[in-house]
Formats: sequence, structure tokens, C-alpha cells
Amino acid sequence: MRKDLTYTLAINLKGYLLLILYILNLSNCQTPTAEWLLDTPNTATSVNNQYNGGSPAIFTDSNTLGLGANSRFIGNGIQYEGNHFSCTHTPHGNTIDNDVNFSVEFWTYINVLNINSQILCKFYRNGGLLGATVNERFCIGFNTGGGMIARMNRNNYNSGSNVQSNDLTGCQYAEGWNHVTVTFTKSGTCGFLSACNTNIACYVQTDSGLVTTDTATFNDQINDDPSNGAFLCVGATTSNGFLGGYGITDEFTGIMNQIRYYTGTVLTASQAAAGYSTNCQSYCKICQPVGTAPYQCIQQQSKYLQKYDFILPTYPVTMIHSDTSGYGFNLQVNSNFAFTPAYAHNQGLFFDTTFGAQNQYLYSTGSTAQAAEKNTFTIETWIRPTSAPAAGMNLFEKESATNTDYIARRFSSATQMQLVINGQTATLTIGAVTLNQWSYVAIHVVQTTGSQSQICLKFNSVAMTCSTVNAVFAESGTSKTQIGDGFRGFMKSLWIYDYAKEELDMAKTFKTTGCTNNVNGNTCVRCPLETGQCISDCNSNQYVNSTTNGCTDCYASCRTCWAAYYDNCYSCIKTPGTWVFDYIKKCSSTCGDGIKDDYESCDDANTKNGDGCSSTCATESGFSCFGGSFNKADTCRSQCGNGIKASTEACDDGNNKRGDGCDSQCNIETGFTCTTGSPSVCSSTCGDGRRVGSEQCDDTNIVNNDGCSPTCTINTGYNCTGGSVNSKDTCQEICGDGKDYAKYGCDDGNTVNNDGCDQNCRIEVGYTCTGGSSAVKDTCSEICGDGRNFKLVANQCDDGNNINGDGCSSTCQIESGYYCVGGSKYTKDKCQETCGDGLNFGARQCDDGNLINGDGCHSDCTIEIGFACSGGTTTGPDTCSEVCGDGRNFGTSACDDGNSNNGDGCDENCIIEFGFLCSKGDPYTKSVCKQFCNGRRTFAEMCDDGNILTGDGCDECCHREVGFTCTGGTPTTADTCIETCGDGRKLNHLECDDGNLISGDGCSSKCAVEQGWQCTGGTVFTPDICSEICGDGKNLGIYQCDDGNVANNDGCSSNCQVEKGFSCKGGNATKADTCYEICGDGKNMGTFIYQCDDGNTVSGDGCAKDCTIEAGFECAQGNFYTPDLCSEICGDGLNYGKFQCDDGNNQDGDGCTAYCSIEDGYKCAGGSKTSADFCFTLSNPSITEAYFSKNNKEITLVFNETILMQSSWNLTNAWSLEMFGPLGRNNYVFTWNVTQAARYKNPLFQGFKSIIIDFDCEQQLFGNKNKIDRVVININDRQYIRSYLQRAKMINTSAIVYPYGQDDVSIAGATTGLPELVDTLTYSLIYASYGVGFVGAMFGYSMMDVWLMMQGLQQVFLFPVSNLYVPSSLTTIFQISMQRCPRSTAFLDNSADVLTILVYFFVFSMIAEIIRMGFEENKSLNNSLQRVKSSMLPGYISFAYCKIAFNSHLNMRNLNFESNSSTVSSLMAMGFGALCWVYILYTAFQAFKFYREVKLLKRRDPPLSNEQMRDLTYFRGNVLFQEYSMDPSFYPVSLFYPSILMFKLLVVSLLAVSFDTQAQLTGYLIINLLNLTAVLLVMPFEVRLLNAQLIFNEMAVFVIYMQAHMFIPKTLIQITDFRQYAKQFQMIIVFMVGVNACFVIFSKVTQIVKCKSVARSKPNQLPILPTEQTKKVQIKPLTINTVRDFDTLNDNGEMLTSRGLLQPSVRFDTPSSDNKQTIKSAIAQPSKPISQLIDQKKKESAQSRINQQSQKKKIAQNKSQVDPSSYYDSEYISDFSSGEKNADLSYKSTPKNRRR
Repeated sequence: MRKDLTYTLAINLKGYLLLILYILNLSNCQTPTAEWLLDTPNTATSVNNQYNGGSPAIFTDSNTLGLGANSRFIGNGIQYEGNHFSCTHTPHGNTIDNDVNFSVEFWTYINVLNINSQILCKFYRNGGLLGATVNERFCIGFNTGGGMIARMNRNNYNSGSNVQSNDLTGCQYAEGWNHVTVTFTKSGTCGFLSACNTNIACYVQTDSGLVTTDTATFNDQINDDPSNGAFLCVGATTSNGFLGGYGITDEFTGIMNQIRYYTGTVLTASQAAAGYSTNCQSYCKICQPVGTAPYQCIQQQSKYLQKYDFILPTYPVTMIHSDTSGYGFNLQVNSNFAFTPAYAHNQGLFFDTTFGAQNQYLYSTGSTAQAAEKNTFTIETWIRPTSAPAAGMNLFEKESATNTDYIARRFSSATQMQLVINGQTATLTIGAVTLNQWSYVAIHVVQTTGSQSQICLKFNSVAMTCSTVNAVFAESGTSKTQIGDGFRGFMKSLWIYDYAKEELDMAKTFKTTGCTNNVNGNTCVRCPLETGQCISDCNSNQYVNSTTNGCTDCYASCRTCWAAYYDNCYSCIKTPGTWVFDYIKKCSSTCGDGIKDDYESCDDANTKNGDGCSSTCATESGFSCFGGSFNKADTCRSQCGNGIKASTEACDDGNNKRGDGCDSQCNIETGFTCTTGSPSVCSSTCGDGRRVGSEQCDDTNIVNNDGCSPTCTINTGYNCTGGSVNSKDTCQEICGDGKDYAKYGCDDGNTVNNDGCDQNCRIEVGYTCTGGSSAVKDTCSEICGDGRNFKLVANQCDDGNNINGDGCSSTCQIESGYYCVGGSKYTKDKCQETCGDGLNFGARQCDDGNLINGDGCHSDCTIEIGFACSGGTTTGPDTCSEVCGDGRNFGTSACDDGNSNNGDGCDENCIIEFGFLCSKGDPYTKSVCKQFCNGRRTFAEMCDDGNILTGDGCDECCHREVGFTCTGGTPTTADTCIETCGDGRKLNHLECDDGNLISGDGCSSKCAVEQGWQCTGGTVFTPDICSEICGDGKNLGIYQCDDGNVANNDGCSSNCQVEKGFSCKGGNATKADTCYEICGDGKNMGTFIYQCDDGNTVSGDGCAKDCTIEAGFECAQGNFYTPDLCSEICGDGLNYGKFQCDDGNNQDGDGCTAYCSIEDGYKCAGGSKTSADFCFTLSNPSITEAYFSKNNKEITLVFNETILMQSSWNLTNAWSLEMFGPLGRNNYVFTWNVTQAARYKNPLFQGFKSIIIDFDCEQQLFGNKNKIDRVVININDRQYIRSYLQRAKMINTSAIVYPYGQDDVSIAGATTGLPELVDTLTYSLIYASYGVGFVGAMFGYSMMDVWLMMQGLQQVFLFPVSNLYVPSSLTTIFQISMQRCPRSTAFLDNSADVLTILVYFFVFSMIAEIIRMGFEENKSLNNSLQRVKSSMLPGYISFAYCKIAFNSHLNMRNLNFESNSSTVSSLMAMGFGALCWVYILYTAFQAFKFYREVKLLKRRDPPLSNEQMRDLTYFRGNVLFQEYSMDPSFYPVSLFYPSILMFKLLVVSLLAVSFDTQAQLTGYLIINLLNLTAVLLVMPFEVRLLNAQLIFNEMAVFVIYMQAHMFIPKTLIQITDFRQYAKQFQMIIVFMVGVNACFVIFSKVTQIVKCKSVARSKPNQLPILPTEQTKKVQIKPLTINTVRDFDTLNDNGEMLTSRGLLQPSVRFDTPSSDNKQTIKSAIAQPSKPISQLIDQKKKESAQSRINQQSQKKKIAQNKSQVDPSSYYDSEYISDFSSGEKNADLSYKSTPKNRRR
């Protein structure tokens, strides 16, 4: 009992805990005291507070201020145009108090930011003797720099104004949408001796992505009036004047969308940030977090004043182009496109100023003036100009009846656009316009004051420019719209928004990158953001061919078209008035109008027959018509060419060919003669001077060899030209054909000049030509010796003679050893001997074979001074040598002293003699020799090293050189000179000299360069400077690093400094440094050591801690100065949380977009760092019921799930209602409204499952002859109703509602006209069955019959009702239960009836436990209460299992973890779903255990009855399987029937959540039929009446499922054809309820009458068995007390555990005759250790075992005489229901903690 109670408490506490968690979650969100959704007005002039019963409302007036103008509602909120006000009306209660801490939060759109403006103010108006004064309490606005200013009044609320401006300019506004939060926190107490202040904090988020915050302190506090008479205003502030006068100041221009006021609450920074989201759709960067992410932008709620989309899918079916803004300002399209543009395929309208020689434009069908002035708006257009913009090209105009412009937008030049408002003009520059390219052009007009407007222009990506005009847009009287007058090009659309878009919003309308190719395959530079696809750019006379994805020309008669055939025209190519567009998709003309179109064989400008072209424009037989075109009529003639010469024919040669003498019109052609026969034979005349027919020439004669022969063929070697029908040929000999007829001087077969025979076949000067004839060409050769050289191969030279030996031979060839120059066509060559060729013909002094000077033979072949040359011949060169002894030295000799004497220092061979020093001499000076420096130092010499070299220590003068030391010289020996080390002089004999003898500084003490150093700069006068070598791989400490090279960007630079981003270490005097790139310093050096560097060593951000790119990321842009930027890869199937989803591809339409955001109607889950997301479609809301109220004043639409109405829903854009009845369609006068629309739109109510429409019709809906048949609700746009949790749009397109009593849903019509009494009776039977069942349970009887009844009804209503239109009156009981239960999650909501009954069961259990504890000694009462609970539990489990199985699996199909409540619901669904499957196994296991227990009992005690065995296995026998049959026929199959039934319900649940209605019903029928067969075979229940009830329910459910097929499908509710089926369906359900109620009532009444109570008192002793011996009860000590340890009974009747240990059991021993006694109540002994039990077991005597066996047989013979009820508390029975196994021999003597 205790465990049952604990389990029940745990189940209920879990449910309550979930409710508490949900409530705590809601408490984390601050609730405002006032909230106004300004985009959802409640009336035409006001919007209610969402709290406090709607008070105070904000009105579009200034309350009692009397200032400015009234504001107005637009799609995004309330528009303020410079001098507009909107205020609350008092009283407001305490909703907007400022006596306490408070916060203000609002969404505002700013149009003008460069002026001081107050957005939101609170005022108190104080009436007085001198008039009313206005007291400003506080204001929130901005200064000219866009910084926030908060104004607060120091004075009392009724003491005038003393306003202090508090600087919060750290909070920066921006043009466009801003989310603003301002908090006011009071500190201290204001008093004479005490200070007080107000701390102000602000948080501003802009749509440009800027997030700013700031704080300020107001050194005072503001108070509020106790009467709550103050009011909140938006738009400006007011200043006091003398005698209470005041005026409007600091006007605000823009939009206010939402205001929240928090009295008594100071929002934190996180709470302020929770008011907006950056997970938005592509139109914005901040948005309101309402709905499903990515959230909708406020911009998307905007409305239109006029909206035209000019793209047509096929051809225009009406002359009206509709306005889709809702205002109906339609445009007129001329029927033959005379002055209106033509539709162009996939592009919109084509305006062509050249067509028809007039401008083309669209004009409105009526006045387009707005009902109320709307002075702020935006006009957007996509245009593709085809000619350069110029003045007079209008895009948009609104003008008066007298053609005066209210507003105009036009080009003023090729680079400027002009905007006109009521006579005021602004000209703005747009830059160069690219022709034939789609451009986005938009203007916004915003009223800034009562008389001024700001006009701004945005053209493509050019920065928006603005101008102010002294005018406000206003329309009076008729206002006509005109589009495109004078414009030439294409126009796709024209949208006029009801607010002024800022540049930030305009720039988001299009994009310039990432555009997909258009439908004809071309790319573009910009495209609409909405589609992301380039707009088609075909020519106007082309269409987009879907097969080739390219542009294809239209049919010839079509000016524009949508396909290639003659009946696919949009407009015609002919000018209006000639051809008309007849709205049958083709262009046609009239027969006989002289214009031949493609459908006429001919058109001869008349409708006469017999003239060749018939009256139907068909060519008549025997005629031919020709010449007809779009501009010319046909000419028809009799048929020519048939070979029969008619009288009208000059000839007829049997064909229509021209040029054969008889032309195509049968006229004799010039130059021919034709016979008169048939057919005519025509021939040309030779010699008549006319070349016709087959004549090759005709030179007016028939003379031969003049070029044209007597047969008019061209003679060989001639060419004849100029001949025609009207002129003769001129024949000439052909020059250059290689045939010489002596007409020319020569003919060498070509017409090339300079080859002897020129181009005119004349012999050229210097040539001779011979050998030519009529068959052989001439051969031309150059003349030799005439003094002309044509530079041909034949003559190399020509010196004017034929003499050899003068350089040019007699054959004009250059002779060896000569060269000839100067020859040309006009001059002869001059030849000279060649100098330097090594040949001497005697004309030169010498020729040594070269032209080098200084070698004896000069370059002009003359002998040089000081040389002698000889030996040159005509075959060999001269040899030249220097003359020795002539006193000239050219460098060849060591000396030349001018003589050939020896002993004077220079010998006869000009060699310096030893011991002498001779000067070198030169070509002009002889050498001078002296005996000196001979290796023997004299007293006159400072040194003598035996040479006269300098630089070796002893110079040529035998002087010791500086920096040297010379020693060892004597008169007989030479000196040895060495360079001095360490003197700071470098003379190149030492490696270095740094001026010291210290080693280790680069230059050693021996002046050798040390390893790792380099020394430079040393001269005779300066020492070496030594430095460490950079790049040699040795680091001596002078440099930061040395990596063995001088390359940069490897860590150690070229000057051995450590580079930024690197670290170098390890270098020393013998080893180079090793440099590593630093990971995490934000510098990517590109060394390929690291893949990335993002400035940190944190993994998980794309660049790992070891600077490698992590899987799923890509990193770029890193360099020497900036870190890498890593971003998650979209489409790789790895989701790190940066994207909403990643399904492994970049395709749209599969749930996850190409940009990895979740698409509407999908949910994605399962993505991780290692796996892709799986996306699946969400369920869509659908209308399941639609019915009228009893008074026909309300229509209720019931949905299959919780829905939320979108804020943009209104009566005109979402739904429309139509009436049908005897008066005809739409001839009924009615009104309708959804007065609770604001409530349905408010997400704080967490959605609704039904919507109520207020309806009123002047004609009676019921009982009148004109009563309506039905009302059809057309769902024009399904996106306005969406799922609350999943934001999926609804699927219905319409709903049909029937008046009360005529439908199948209302109470009167729930059974298709059956009386309401039937419904009442049905409810009564259900309630009665519950009542009787509970009463029976109080007497201990099972409620299985009640649960069978409810389970049958569950199968009828829980499953098909989701997808079928089924009458649902009987589900009221479940609906009532749900309304009484908490609705925290979807799972709890759908399982409310189950949880409700569980709560009742828990309460009953608690009451029963209290009663039992109060009357614990009344065993009968205690046993009865236990029996009652036991009888209720199995039935409840059966009832609850059906509902929980369905709800858990339905929720698992739509798991949602986006909110706390949905997460709890999803987790509960998963848990309960798994529990359903586990419980099947648990039930089957218990059935198997019960079967084994009964089997062992039967084996041990065969005479035991079924009731006794149930009692002996109490928990299973009398609780789990108390009603199930133990009949041997199908036993133990009947015990497993609960598992079979639950498995059936699980399969049905799986079918139900599939949402495939046909598959559902088919599956239901099959499963139900199988289950019905099983029931008929098994008969699972012990009581026959229960079997009969079960069989009846299964048959009824089967019939109902068969009937349910009549109600497929249900996506569009149509009831008319199903009324008869619905009536039958309803009757079956009513019959099912009635029969089940009879089963329940009859069963319970019978049981109660036959047996008043089963709660009888039970004896404490067993009856004495009929034997002479009494029995002694021996109690085994307890060791284990859990029911799970029980496994079986041994052959001795003792209970064994699964571990084989003996459990306490009752054993009957036969005592000896001298020890007879009655059985006494045994007391359970305390538990003993297992070891003691074993010892006690061993001590039992063998006699006791024998006696026990014999006594066992006697007991079995007498147990059948025992009353079964005595087993209920017998000492022999263990209390299985509480899980204890101890023998309860005496209830009273049992300790309380062990009682049942």
C-alpha cells in the first residue's frame, strides 16, 4: 500500500512540478503595465492597451492640447509627419505612473534625424484662473546629431515647467527602425536636508546593426498627479507661454510601431536585449522576436497605396490592369494598344514612343485620390530604358482633371531626374543610366512640417540624395494616375508604399551579387532581393523560350508575344486602325484592304472574284498573285509558264524562269527572239551588241580573233567585259597569262613589276625579254655592263663595263677580294679592294686579315709607325712586327732605348737587363734605364727587395712603403718586407687590420678574419671594420637571430632581426637559429606552417588552438597585419551552431535554404559537429469545424492545433465572405468582423484553437423563405493564420458554414437535424456510466466495463478527427476535461482528460488512506478500500494507455525545442512514448509470471479453484488480471490479451500520426478486423457480459471506420453532400454509447443486488480441518521483503527467491498426541541473517519433514471446504499488492510499518 501511494504521489508530483517550472519560466519575462500595438488599431482612430482592460487607449489626436494635426494609421504603425500628435485619453489608472521606478520600451522608424525631436512625452494639463497650462513630465527624443536626450521636469506635476535635458547621446539613433529602451530608477528621498536623484539608462539598437547604451543622472525626481490625469503623447512636445498659451516644438517625423510602459519595473540590459532579435529575415538586421525564427521584419508589414505588377503569365483578358493594393485604383489598357504600352513576356510593359508616332502610357479608370490625405509615401519602380533618358520622359504622374500635376516623377536629362509636388520642383542627380539594363529607382516623400516636404531619390546603388520643397502633397477633386508618358523602355512594376522608406530599406530591396541567371539565361548586375533572380531582358518582339531557356522571336504579325505561334500575340506589329488586337490572342486584317497578312493567300485591294484573287483572298485557279506585303496589295495575272502561248502573252516557253528569253510574266526579254509556237523557243542574237542568254560576249560584230568570236564566245587569251542586255562587250588581250599575241611588248605569265616585264606587259629598262608566243610566255633577263644594278640574283654588280679584274667581272659577278657598292637602277657600282680580308692584291700597303689598329697594319690597310709588314699575297695576309731599337715602344717590348746596344739596360732584343730599371717608354718616347734595386741594399737605399714593384713593402725607388717592415738587406743580400699587423692600415697582404692585436673582435691578433665575421673598409689610411656575418647560420649574440640565410618572411629577416609573428631560438656560435611562426597572435605569415591564425589559441571558432582550420570552417583574409576571419561553411553537413541548419547541400526547397536558414513550414534537427541536420515538414493548421452559434450571430472556426493570427491580418487582405441562398450569390446584405482580432494576434495569450467571427445579416438565417443556404469563408491568403509553435501556415482555402440547425456541428444540427434531446441523452449516458462505475468500484467491483466503453469512444474520436470531417458532439466530455486542466504544454493539453482522471484517482487514494489510518483496526473497511483501488487501477491503465499512446507519438512526430514549454512537452512525449512500448513488455512479463505461479499452485494443490489461485497471487490475480479468463480453452492466451490490445493501440497511433487519411482508415479496418477475430476466438474476460461488450465495441468501431471513408478528404470543408452520411455516422455513435451504457448499468446493478458487499470481516484463525489432530503453524523468519524476489514455490510449499533462498512460508506439522493444541496467531519474527536460517534448517528433524509431507496431503483434501473469502487475510497469504512477502498471520499484531 505504501509503495502504491508513493508511486501515485510521484506521478502527480511530476505533473505539478512541470506546471511550477512553466510558471517560473513565465515569471522570468517582465510583463508591461501598458502595451500598445500601433500597427493593430481597434478603431479607425484608436488602439487599445493590451492590458488593464484596454485602458488607456492611444488616439490619433492630441487629446486636449489642441495642437498640431491628427496622426494616422499605416501598415507599420502610426505615421507622424512633422506636426502630428497621438495621445492617450485619461484616466489611465496606474498603468503609466512615474511616481515609482519605471521603464519605457518602443519601436520607432525615423525619417528626419538632423533636427531636435521629441518622440515620446508625458504631459499634465492643469486648468487655472488664467487658463490651462501644460506641464511636461518627461520626454524621450534626440538632438541634431541623433543622440538621445531625456527631458525631465523638476517642478511638481501642477507647478509649471522647469525642464532639465539629460545627455544620453551615447545612445545613437539612426534613420530607419530603432528599438529603444529607457529606464528611470529613483534614488534617495527628496527633502530639505536630503538629496534625491533619478538614474537614467538607455539601450538603442538600430537596423543598421549599431548597438549603443548610455547612462545619466537627473538630480531630482518627477512625480505624478494623484488623479491619474496625465497622458502620454507621441510626436512632439509643447512649451508654456503667457496666460497658459503654448505651441508645438521639437516635432518628430517618422513612425511609431509599438510602445511598452513598465510601471514599477526597471528593465535590465538583458531584458532590454530580449525585446529584439537579430535572427531576422533578409530585409532587416533587427526584428521583433514573434513567431518562428528567422523572424519577420517590421518592414514586411507595410501596406500599399497603389501597387501594380505588370508581368502577365499569358495574354491580357481584360482591358483593366488591376491595382492589388486593396484600394482598387485600376489602370486602363487600350484594346489595340494605340497609346498604351504593350505587354512584354516576363518583363512587364514595353513603352515605345516610336510606335504609332505617339507617346504611350497607362491611365487610371477613375479618380485615384486617397480618401484621407497621405502626405508621406515611397514610390518604387523597376525600369529598363531602351533609349537615353531625356526631358519629358515621365515615369509616374498624378494630375488633376485639368492636367495639373499633383506629383510627377520624370527624367530631366540623361543624368538627372525631376520630382514635382504641387508646382514645386526638385532636380536630383542619378548619374549615367545604362541602357537595356534593369534599374531600381525609388523616391520617398515625407512631410516634415505643415508646409514643407523632404524628397529623396535612390537610383540603383547611387547614394540617396534629398531635397526640401515648400509644398505638401495634396489632392483635391479628381486625381488621375498616369504612368510612362514619354518613357521608352520596359517597366516591371510600380509600388507605392504607405510610408517613407529610408536608404537602408531601399538598399535591401535589391542586391548586386549572388543573382541567379534570369529565365532566358543571362546574368545581370542587380536583381530584386525577393526573388534573387535576374529579370528577363529579351527584346520587345521576343519571348522567353522555356525549352531553350533563351529569347525567341515572335510571330511576324506580333509586336509582343508570349510564344512563337500566330495566336500567342500580346500586341500587333501594325499601327492601330489597320490591324486590331481582338482578344483572341492573334492579329488579323480585313480581306480586300490591300494588306496581305500571313493568313491570306493574296489581297488585291478588292473583294471581286475572277481577277485572280477571290473575295476570300484566295488565289484563283489559273492565276498567280504576287507583290503583296504588309504595305502593298497583290498583283494577279493569268498563269504564265504552262507552255501555251496566250494572246496576252508575248511568249510562253513552258516555265517561269527569267533569263531564258521568256520571263516569268511571259514577256520576251531584251536581246532574245522567240518563236510564236507553243511552247515558244527563244534564242539570243550574236553580234547585236547585247549579251544575253548563253552568250559569253557580244562586241557588235562577228569578226574572229578580236577577242569575241563569231559565235559570241571569248577567244583564248582575251577577256571581254561590260556586256549586258543594253551594252556591248569590250575585249582585250589578257596581260600576264603567259601567252604573247604580240599585242604587248612581253608577257612573262604574271603582272609583277621589276622582273623585266611590268604589270602592263611592257619590257622594263635594263632588261631584255625573248621567246614569247601564243603558247609560251616570255623570258626576261637583266642586261650586264649597262651600268644599272637591279639587285637581282643574276647580276651581283654592274660597273658599266664587261672588264675582268676591276672588281666586277664581265658577267657582273663581284670578284674575290673586292666589294662593290652604289649600284641601282640608275647608277653603276663602284668596286674596291677589300681591307682586312687577309688578301693583298697590291693596292694596299698591308692586309693582316683584320681591321684592328695597333697591331702594325692599320684598319685602312696602311703600315703603322714603328712596325714592319711583309708576306702578304692574293692568297695570304701580311705579317707585321714592332721595330726594336727605334726608340718607340708600343707595348710589345719590355723596353726600347733607341739603339741595339747591350749593357745599357735594354739589350738588342729590347729586353731589360738584370740590375737595371728601365722606363717603359711609349710610341713617342724611348725607354730610360738605370742600374737600381738589384737585390743588394746600398747606403742610398732604404730597402732593396730585388724588384721594382710597388705594394710589396719596397717600392720601385727602393723606399720602404708605409705599413711595411723590411729587414735583412745588406750590400750582398736583398730585404724581406712584411705588412705590419695592428697598425690600422690594410695593404691587402693581411686578411684584415682593425688597428689592434686583440682576438675575438672579428680580426685576430694575427690579422686574420675570425670565423663568423667579415671585415671591410680597410685601406692604407683606415682600419677594417669587422661585423658578425648575417645569414651564415652562426649566432654570436650580435644579431637577434641567424637562421643560415638572408631571406625575408621566414622568421629571421635579411638583417637577422626576428620578424613580427615569429619566434627564433637555439642559435649559437656553431648552430643556426630555428624560427617558428607564432600561433594565435593574429598574424598569418603564410609560411604554410599554420593554416590559419585568428588571434587566439581557442578551438571551436574555426581556427584550432594549433592554428589548423577546423572541419566545417573556412578561414581567409589573414596576412602579416590582420588575423584570419573564420566562418562556418554552409552546406557541408556540419552544424556548429552558427547557422540555423546545415543539411549538407546548398539547395532551397528541402527545409534548409542555400544560406542555411530554416524555411517556413519546416523543422530541422540532429545537426552537430559531425552530422548534418535532418529537415522535415511541420504540420499545418487546418479548420476542423465551422459552425454558427444558436442565435446565428457568431461563426466559430475550430482548428486542429493552437494557432496565432498574424499582426498584418485585417478584414480586407486575408478573408472574404460570400452568401448563398434563394436570392442568389452575394445578394444578401450582411456585415462581419473579428472583434477579438487583437487578442488572437497577441502572442502573450499563447495562441488559440478557435476564432469567433461576428456576423449579422438583414435577412433571417433560419425559418425565412429567403434564408441563406450557407456562408463560404474564402481564405484569400493562408499565411495570416499560422501554427503558434511551428509558425506553419494553414492549409485550408475556404470553409463552408451552415446556419444553426442546418449543419453537422452545432448542437441543433450535430446529428443532422436530430433533436437536441438526443445530444443531451448521449452526454447523460456517458456521465451515468461513469457514476455507476464508480459506485460499483466502492463495492469492490471492477470498472473494466466503463473503461471498455471509453476506450471504444477513444478509438472513434482520437484518431480520424484529425483528418476527417466527423461530427464531434460526443467529444464535449473531453473538451470539458481539457478546460479544467492546466494547459502548460501541448502534451499536457492533449492529455488533459487522462491527467484529470489521474488527479481524481490520486485524491480518492489520499482520502482512502486517511480513512484507513483513522480506522486501522477495522480490517473489513481497510480491505474494502484496498479492493476498491485495486479494481480501479487496471481499468484506468487501459483507458489512459490509448490516449497517451496517441498523444506521445503525435508529439514525437513534431518535436519542438524552441521554447521551454515546447521542450518540456517534447521530452514528456518522448518519455511517455518509450514508456508505452516498455509497458507492453512489462504486462507480458507479468502475464508470464502469473501463468507460472498458477501452474505451480496447480501442481502442488490440484483441487484449488481459480478464485483461490487468484487470491494466492493477489497482485497479479486480483489486480492486473482480475477480469481475464482462466478457462482452459484458450488459457494462457487470454492472459496476454492486454499486451495484444496495447500493441494494437500503438500500431493505430503510428497510423494516426501519419496524416495519410486513406492509409489510416485502411489500417484501422485491418487491425480492427484482426482484433475482432482474436476476441471471438479467445473470449479474454472471465465474465461473459464483458466479452459481449468488447465484441460489440470492436464491431461498432469497425462499422464507424467503414462509414468514415465517406468523409475523405477534409482539407476543404464541404458538408452538403455528406449530410446523410453524417446522420448515419451520428446514429451509430449514439447507438454505441447507449448499448455500452446498458452494459455498464446492467452489470453493476446486478452485481450490487446479488451481493450487497464484498467487504466482509475475515477471521483471524483458519477453520479447524476435519482431523483429530490440530496443526501447528511454524513461521520462517523474514529475510527479504520485496515482491520482486518472489519467484516460485518449492514442493514443500515454501517460497523461493531467484537466488534460491527460502522465504517465509506457512508449514503445517502434525504434533504428537501429547502436544495437541489449537492454532494460535503467530507473530512474524524479526529478520535474521541467512546463516542462521541455514542453521535452523539443518536442525529440523527428519521426522518433521515426514510429518509435513503427510499433512500436506490432508490439507489438500480439506482446503476446498474453506470459504474463499477467508483467504483475503489468511496467514497463508503474502500481501502481493503492497509488494511484501511476510506472512500476515495477525493484522493487529503486525507492526504498522509492515501493514498493507
